[in-house]
Amino acid sequence: FRTAPSDALQGQVIAQAMADEFGADATVVTAHRNDAYGTALVGEFTAAWEGGGGTIITNVAYNPEAASLDSEAAQIVEGEPDAWMIIDFPDSWPKIGPALARTGNWDPARTFTADGLRSNDLPADVGEEATEGMRGTAPTSLEAPAGEAFDDLWTEEIGEDRQTFDAQNFDAVVLIGLAAAKAGSTDPQAIADNMASVSGPPGNKYTFEQLGDAFTAIANGEDVDYEGASGPIDLDENGDPGSSNYGTWSYTDGELVDGDQVIAFGGDE
Repeated sequence: FRTAPSDALQGQVIAQAMADEFGADATVVTAHRNDAYGTALVGEFTAAWEGGGGTIITNVAYNPEAASLDSEAAQIVEGEPDAWMIIDFPDSWPKIGPALARTGNWDPARTFTADGLRSNDLPADVGEEATEGMRGTAPTSLEAPAGEAFDDLWTEEIGEDRQTFDAQNFDAVVLIGLAAAKAGSTDPQAIADNMASVSGPPGNKYTFEQLGDAFTAIANGEDVDYEGASGPIDLDENGDPGSSNYGTWSYTDGELVDGDQVIAFGGDE
């Protein structure tokens, strides 16, 4: 079980965000670090993008441990695409990002990515020429039933910048507690057997602000539906969130800026 949505969802979300920006029939070059994370996300994006009428010119997989990525950068900028979709992490972007900038044929403002490259420190670490204008998606607690309350709680208790999966981690702890209560046991298998049932319908909805009422309802034999700080959750048969909200972010004026757009997947969508 996990409270963070799967990359299968995020690939579709990026495709939707890019279609809104560049048109569903735009041409795109994809690139990614050659690992499970990059390969899976590009695969899901490609299926969604081509399914929506768009074209993938080429995909470039690169080894983030290589001494130089100049040749891979040259491949990525070929073909005059309308946009790029690149999957990487902050620790290896200082290698591929500047290499792309050096080609003179890459525009970060026409580049989308995912949650893995979202970092408060990246613009300062690699320079604005390799980040300015880049956009991406990430799970968000915006428009979640308890999203604003969680943000207030974070500010009061933590007082630092929000993290990408902070609300999801918080919800994971709450769900374990609710599942243990419903199971009447702290046995791991008993908790696992009850995780899905407390994360979605049927049952009355409760947020973390109403946990006392939720535990009372469980003690009375009632069904509960936890509405998370990160979103509805609604774990499916695979233990993945069946409903999730994604937000957009960008590197603007050398800073990480979270947008107010929310892309909802699952549930009633």
